[in-house]
Amino acid sequence: MNRIKGSIRNKLILFMLIATIIPIAASILITYSSNKETIKTNAVQQNSHLIFQGKTNLMYYLGIVDQATLSAYRDYQVFGILQSGYHGSIEQRNDLLRSIQLVSRSIGEVAQVHLDLYASREHFLYVNGRLTSSTRESPPHTVPTRPFNGYQSYTEATHLSHDYGVSYFPKNEPYPVLTLHRPFYNVPSTQELGLLSVDLRLDFFEKICAQLYNRDYENLYILDENGTVIYSKNEAEWGILLQYGWLGQLTGEEGSFEWKEGANSGMTIYQRMETSYMNWTIVKQIPYSHLYKDARDLTRINAGVYTLFLVIVIVATVIISIRFTAPIQALTAAVNKIQSGQLHVEIDSKSTDEIGVLARRFRIMMQTLNDMILREYALKLANRTNELKALQAQINPHFLNNALQSIGTLALQHGENRIYTLIASLGKMMRYQMNTDKTIVPLQQEIDYVKGYLELQQQRFDGRLQVELEAEPEALAIPVPKMTLQPLVENYFKHGYDSTAGGRIRIAATLSPEEELRVEVADDGRGMSVLELSALREKLRQGPSGGSGEDGGIGLLNVIARIRLYYNPLAELKVDSPEGGGLRVELYIPLKEGGLNHEGIDRGR
Repeated sequence: MNRIKGSIRNKLILFMLIATIIPIAASILITYSSNKETIKTNAVQQNSHLIFQGKTNLMYYLGIVDQATLSAYRDYQVFGILQSGYHGSIEQRNDLLRSIQLVSRSIGEVAQVHLDLYASREHFLYVNGRLTSSTRESPPHTVPTRPFNGYQSYTEATHLSHDYGVSYFPKNEPYPVLTLHRPFYNVPSTQELGLLSVDLRLDFFEKICAQLYNRDYENLYILDENGTVIYSKNEAEWGILLQYGWLGQLTGEEGSFEWKEGANSGMTIYQRMETSYMNWTIVKQIPYSHLYKDARDLTRINAGVYTLFLVIVIVATVIISIRFTAPIQALTAAVNKIQSGQLHVEIDSKSTDEIGVLARRFRIMMQTLNDMILREYALKLANRTNELKALQAQINPHFLNNALQSIGTLALQHGENRIYTLIASLGKMMRYQMNTDKTIVPLQQEIDYVKGYLELQQQRFDGRLQVELEAEPEALAIPVPKMTLQPLVENYFKHGYDSTAGGRIRIAATLSPEEELRVEVADDGRGMSVLELSALREKLRQGPSGGSGEDGGIGLLNVIARIRLYYNPLAELKVDSPEGGGLRVELYIPLKEGGLNHEGIDRGR
């Protein structure tokens, strides 16, 4: 007993023997009785997790389509057609085609998209990459309708596809589809304007469900709230209302139960997936013959393996305990030397186990500490050098600004008032640009900056530039992102100004009664061709992702992107080239909704 108390090696040997022999002996006695219940519990847990993953994937896929169907609400042109009806114009058809294509391309399993416009009784079918339409003779009754449910979409159980009464060629043979219906309302009223129906092929069900069960011996169902089959491995059951007795056990959000009657006897695991547009249940059935097969086989194997390895473990425990403690003793001796002040102690360990790794890491740690002591002084010296360079980089812009002020004072002393005015304008522009503390400024400061810029341009072109500035006092106090106006003005001199004939530029800022800031920059330059104007408008419509990397239009894209980021996502930038020449850029910023309410943005206060 004393030898055991005084030696960690003997304690470890005794502990490992006890910890090995007792669990193995107990495991042999209780394996058969408990293994069956354990495997059943594990099967429920594993399959519940697996079903949850499949449910998440299905909800994600359908959520993409559901979100895509909301595009008609976001597109005011398409929503206008829903409200006033379809009049057959090319523009209206293109608008509808664009909106329907967005839905069709949301996921690859969209088979066809049908849009029914109630006001004009016109309905459209997008299939095989083509948009076909026809006029109804009577109100729509081709799809199941539901009472008002809070502007939400809903699903129709699996059924064979059809053409919704819109004839097209060549015809597709009917095939199983799941349909997501999106009714459109004249928000905020409950007046229904139309219905968008998206037919989905069940390919994505097959791909996702194939990972959830084994078709050879397991069953998988996806049922709606009425018990109608959305999906099962037997395609003949698709769209059929099931009448099995075990359906009554599907209560609650998720769970499992054992069913011991008929061909469906076994373990059943289920989970509900409920959204605003569906209330489905995923049901997986595992027969008893397969569920407990592993338990029976494993018990027989374990009994033999445990007996064989029990002897091996006893011998290995003694050997491992001796080898385990030997490196610890060597490491303890090295620590004692380090404690006495010998920081360069050699710790040599060839062992590849955790103790060997610990010894090598300890040696690396000591080397690192020594290196860090030496590097500390070098780091302090490098930091001092970097601080000096940063200070010099900060001084240079202020030196240029001060130099301009000195030159301006000298010009004023010699009576060169015009030179002083131009230098003062340039100095104001530099101070405005160097002030990085403010990202949001009143419109007045933006206009003052542009005034200085235009004054320098007037001097450059010898008075051949005419400038008109009109701004309402109420508009001047409205905050906008810094450097918003200057790119609109500079665009004129880059692309439209004729230096030989001169030109005119007009800047106006007004505040409408609807609390909308309108900034207009118009010039009489060379303007843009129809193709150029169309390309620029397309860039602005696509946003920053539509930029091609060319200079033209990038400045305008940056302006509207910053306005929407800092200010209001509903802001618009419109470009027009009048017939008489020139270019007109109009910036609209709604103030009633949105505004400077994004957290984390520096307001310059």
